Amino acid sequence: MHGERDYLTRHVFPELQDRCQKLRVHVHPVDLRWGVTSEETENALELCLTELDACRPFFIGMLGDRYGWTPEQYKVPDEPRFDWLKTFPSGYSITHLEMEYGALMNFDKSRAAFFLRNSNFLSNVPSDYRADFKEESEEKSHRLLELKQRIQDSGSEVFDYPCEWKGVVDSKPMVGGLERFGQNVLETFWKYFLEEFPLDEVDDDPLTTEREYHQRFMESKSRLFVGRSELLRQVRSFVDSSTTYPLVIIGLPGSGKTSLVSHFANSYYKEMASSSTTIVVPHFIGAAPDSTAIRNTLMRLISELKLLFGLKDLPANPENFKELQELFALTIQRVGESDKRLVLIVDALNQLDATNHSHLLEWLPQTLPENVRLVVSTLRGDVYSALQRRPNQEILVGHLHKDEQEEIVSNTLWQYRKKLDQTQMQKLLSKSDATKPLFLVVACEELRIFGVYEKVTQKIQEMADTVPVLFEEVLMRLEGDFDKTLVINALSLITCSRGGLLESEMMALLGNLETNDPLPQPTWSRLYRGLKSYLRPPGESGEGVLDFFHQQLPKAVKRKYLRERSHGKKIHTLLSTYFWTQADPEQDGLWSTFHKRGLSYTPYHLIKAERWENLRHSLCNLGFIEAKCGLGKTYDLVADYLLLNEQEKEVPEELVEEFHEYQRFVTGRSHVLVKHPHLTFSMALSGPDSSSPTRQAQERYYKTGLETRPFLKWLNKPTSANPCIMTLSGHTAVVRVFAHHFTPSKRRIVDASDDGTLKIYDGKTGEELTTLRGHKNNINNVQYSNDGTYIISAGMDRKLIRWNAETGAMEKLIQAHSATMFTKFHPSGDFFVTSHKDKSLCMWRDGEDTPYYTLKETHERKIFSIDFSPSGNLMVTGSEDGGVKVWLVDPNGMFTLKRSFSGHSRVVNFVAFANTSEDRILSGAEDNSVVMWNVETGEKIHTLMGHNDNVQSVRFNKDDTKILSSSNDNVIILWDAFTGEKLSNLLGHTGTVYNAQFALNDQYIISCSFDRSVKIWEVRDKTESLGHDARILQVAFNKTGQLLATASRDKTAKIWETLSGTEIHQLVGHASNVFGVCWSPDSKFVCTASRDKTLKIWDADKGECVQTLVGHKAPVRACAYSPDGLHLVSASDDKTLIIWDASPKGNYAQIGTLFGHRDQVVHCCFSHDGKRLATASDDNTVKLWDTKKGQMNYGTAYVKVATFVRHEKGVKMCDFSHDSNLVASGSDDASIVLWNSKNSRIHSELFGHTSEVRGVKFTDDGKHLVSGSADSLLHLWNVEKGVIDISFSCLSRLCALDVTTIAYQKIFACGDGSGA
Repeated sequence: MHGERDYLTRHVFPELQDRCQKLRVHVHPVDLRWGVTSEETENALELCLTELDACRPFFIGMLGDRYGWTPEQYKVPDEPRFDWLKTFPSGYSITHLEMEYGALMNFDKSRAAFFLRNSNFLSNVPSDYRADFKEESEEKSHRLLELKQRIQDSGSEVFDYPCEWKGVVDSKPMVGGLERFGQNVLETFWKYFLEEFPLDEVDDDPLTTEREYHQRFMESKSRLFVGRSELLRQVRSFVDSSTTYPLVIIGLPGSGKTSLVSHFANSYYKEMASSSTTIVVPHFIGAAPDSTAIRNTLMRLISELKLLFGLKDLPANPENFKELQELFALTIQRVGESDKRLVLIVDALNQLDATNHSHLLEWLPQTLPENVRLVVSTLRGDVYSALQRRPNQEILVGHLHKDEQEEIVSNTLWQYRKKLDQTQMQKLLSKSDATKPLFLVVACEELRIFGVYEKVTQKIQEMADTVPVLFEEVLMRLEGDFDKTLVINALSLITCSRGGLLESEMMALLGNLETNDPLPQPTWSRLYRGLKSYLRPPGESGEGVLDFFHQQLPKAVKRKYLRERSHGKKIHTLLSTYFWTQADPEQDGLWSTFHKRGLSYTPYHLIKAERWENLRHSLCNLGFIEAKCGLGKTYDLVADYLLLNEQEKEVPEELVEEFHEYQRFVTGRSHVLVKHPHLTFSMALSGPDSSSPTRQAQERYYKTGLETRPFLKWLNKPTSANPCIMTLSGHTAVVRVFAHHFTPSKRRIVDASDDGTLKIYDGKTGEELTTLRGHKNNINNVQYSNDGTYIISAGMDRKLIRWNAETGAMEKLIQAHSATMFTKFHPSGDFFVTSHKDKSLCMWRDGEDTPYYTLKETHERKIFSIDFSPSGNLMVTGSEDGGVKVWLVDPNGMFTLKRSFSGHSRVVNFVAFANTSEDRILSGAEDNSVVMWNVETGEKIHTLMGHNDNVQSVRFNKDDTKILSSSNDNVIILWDAFTGEKLSNLLGHTGTVYNAQFALNDQYIISCSFDRSVKIWEVRDKTESLGHDARILQVAFNKTGQLLATASRDKTAKIWETLSGTEIHQLVGHASNVFGVCWSPDSKFVCTASRDKTLKIWDADKGECVQTLVGHKAPVRACAYSPDGLHLVSASDDKTLIIWDASPKGNYAQIGTLFGHRDQVVHCCFSHDGKRLATASDDNTVKLWDTKKGQMNYGTAYVKVATFVRHEKGVKMCDFSHDSNLVASGSDDASIVLWNSKNSRIHSELFGHTSEVRGVKFTDDGKHLVSGSADSLLHLWNVEKGVIDISFSCLSRLCALDVTTIAYQKIFACGDGSGA
């Protein structure tokens, strides 16, 4: 019955086990023909009957035309259960006796079924092999007929089944065509199991379901565990200790880490089940569907801990990964407040997929509470490296001892009641990889399903010696068990996939994609059962992912099936076609299904398949870009372009530039797309008309009709691409400094903020990798070590912290004697220098807690900047005292003064040496200048004047041909180092640019700013001017809307022609920022308000200043003419408003002052009928004033009639509706409030911005309100419905806006931080 046994083992029992999982029943088939060794032949009857007792009430009987071996006597122990044999006639076969004992003697108590092979098949068996299937002895033939009749008369279920001659397999004649036989066995015993173990009601709780996955996995892996007593003792000792460090269990692949962890977890879990003081949470990566994703792992752990520790007040699990990571840390912290102990066991950390940079372990808290014990296991690699950089204890799982090897083999096979004799065991254990549990388990699995028990010894002899080759033999066996092409395609698909395939995907891919006919379920089920031992649990209904459990198997697949590049391309083509169809089934370019896996994997497989034209229709498709970003995959999309860059040489030349344009579009706007993917179309439309994304946006709207959403058309948009290619944001306070370390394979940027944290970013994708927490307040400086392996940060809290650059782990904390202002590594990397608040310089060697040298006599005041010459022989320092000094550095790292430089009149913020020589240095100071000095003579080579405010940083490029400077004026300037001429301005930051550096061989510039962001720019010798040279602070249309006035931080105002964008006048005269601007009603005059505490009146036709108004005691923030032009009102930081006589004969005399606000007044506006004035203040209020227009005392101080209180932060702008019934206010609290001006009550509140609201304006018809915010977004609100109709993303933080109507078209003017 070799064929039947083989069919049951390979096909029927695996499916029966699958079904029985729902019953929580584990099936162990016992083959009574496999398991009696040669040494045990004398006791064969006892052994077989004993196994039948263990299997009751289930019994499968199979009979062909052979009766079986007949023992001379029935040798069994003298036990009551064998008493029946004392009277049973002799001469009966063991098979007959097994059937009597197992079922026929008590058939009413058994769940038995008999399967009788139809003898007709013998006619097809060659005569040479007929004796193998038919009994030749007449006596035995008679006994066989007697047995069959006994079976028929027993009342048991009996099946007669057909079969066919299969030929000789493994030198053994076999039968085939057993599908009907197998189906009868399966359905019969499934029925029996259901009767014996009724199906419980399904528990739909996903947490319970996932917990059961982990528990079943834990039990199954621990079931066969043997030995390792010393390792178990060490794990238990750790768990019982008081350490807060994790225990790391490591070992080679296949060494048995998971079995060790499972056994300990299972036994300890059961031991502590009744404990009121200890909670055990085991988690096995890969054991449950999708558990290799760090997001799902954290969600499960958080949910378990909430439940087990009663943390009901914690928020729900968020979708955003960073928020989820923070919630996990908070949950662990809260667990630490409990009086219970947590033992958290996480196996196979290395099997986490790399999503969200899980291998860096940023998600794992650096320190654990005293009542938390963490046990983890991993292979050597990046996860292990991350763990090594944290304090931890470690256990190495080594090779098995011989007795452990034997025990694993015996236990594994005995599950199926199979054994090896001593010779067979020794042959197996002599294999070179037999010291690895994985090898033994796989070998036993292969032996288990090997159908010819007489040739087991030969099978072992021929078996591979190593795990890799053994897996190749597994592949060959699978090819023989199933359709070879099906096996090759299925395994190739899993190997080429990105993290595995869903069962439904696999069936579709193995079927016919053109006709949408999947592989038949029975065909797939048979194949799956053959593969199941080597796959991760997929979950019921196929909701999980099919992926390899052991990474040795996909390596074998690559060697055997994917060695030919053409086959790999074929598989990737198949995968790309499938996923494309899922994501865009109509192939219309809309990508409207938002199919997560389709959008995620289509580009990857298209790139691997080198289907460039098809790739163009995804990565160069705005619909695809919006859909993928809409699924939270913005940074994955950036990674798609980076993957394409790696294969750029294969891309047709005519497509390269188009791919680059879309990459630039996505990367440069990734910080917006990650939050507002719906703005993809409008942002593309706002690009230069010559760019590919813009041309496609225009075509989608104007030609194809694929885009129908309303949008705001940018009238004066730039004609060239924005040089800013990426913006990194995430801090809650000023970013003062950053450092970068770029290599060919990796780009990292770390920045430091006044919020006390550092953030590390991927410089290729812009994704935030980790946040470093350790400082208490402002961080003044951060540096990468020369080799990029660690980071040094220094701050006002006197802390010097060394961080591991890869993992973000804090490696050392040094408490300096004084607040640290600056740090700089020596070119040799042997030491670094710090400057301190007490004016001292300290030299530190790596790893030491105290400086080896301190220089106290340096400058008269603090040193703000340090740099070394290329050789390291010279050092330059710049100080708060306005001085620059160059120092000699001796071989021991000691300093002596070489020369002092004087020439700056104010604080020197930054100094830098040239990169190719030691004869030039740069300094940047608060006198707004950049100076290039000759080191030897001390003379000035150039003084570069171009900034309008303090210079914060200066740098030479790599070959010293260009100079880079940044300033408080928000501008970065690129200079010619030889001529001192300004080459270009980089505008985009909305606050002081504290630092700017060249990067990647001068291809890029990186900068950080007061606006809390880091930006990456392309280096350009010429840049397009978009308006002002600094942030625009206010905009105002004249009454007709034909002219626009702008006020800027560059100390100027400008007048523009609205529709053409032509600059008409530049208004120069203020000594500082121009905060406000407004038009007289007749458009003859423009008034500007400035930080210099004055207002200026300008002739709009000539662009000349005609009068300067002085009256405020602090900066003037805003100004507004009354609708009749008789009054001008100004608002100031002195908390007052002044009314000026703007009548023809009034000469702008002061005619009143308004008091009432408790903080600076930042905005004012008149109602359209002139009867009311609204004022906005940083005291969080809006005040409404009666102008007394039409009364006798019109012209004196106005009367306050209402104070609107609702906002939680300062109010930045207010505006009246055209009918004067509503007042809108926008605040730093990100909210907008509409007030009823008649009864002073709130009409409605609008929430849609995520940062400070800088502007609000009603349209003339009063139906819409436009708002602008520091989140860079402009929203057009439907006032009646309170919803956003249209949004627009500006280049930078929006600072000002106004609205007008020209020829029935609404025109919006907004000024942002880029000066546009």
